[in-house]
Amino acid sequence: QNSTGSGSIGQLLLNNGKTKKTKKRSVTRQVPCFSLETILLALNHTRVDYFSLDVEGFELDVLKTIPFDKIDIATLSVEYIYGKHDKEAHKSFMLGKGYRLHKDIYLHKQDTSLFVDDFTFVKRDL
Repeated sequence: QNSTGSGSIGQLLLNNGKTKKTKKRSVTRQVPCFSLETILLALNHTRVDYFSLDVEGFELDVLKTIPFDKIDIATLSVEYIYGKHDKEAHKSFMLGKGYRLHKDIYLHKQDTSLFVDDFTFVKRDL
């Protein structure tokens, strides 16, 4: 994805084919992708009250693409359980962007398969 806002092409993996588990084959489809900045600017809306980010391990990579100087995000929830970066990398990055850690939510209930490992960040000036 580029930062100029012109979009790019991504891939979507569809499980309508064979895999080891389902004996079906996997199929990828190309889909158009646009940055959060591009979408918000197209809507003429650069203020976001709450943003939830859960992309199965790529949260810090996504956070690094957000132009926090152009998009005013008040509060973010960011998952960190599956990340290739540790908790401190997420926290350090957001603190450097002018946020404070409001809550570190950790909840694992094996009997219900409920797993939550999220940070909630709030802009320091709020």
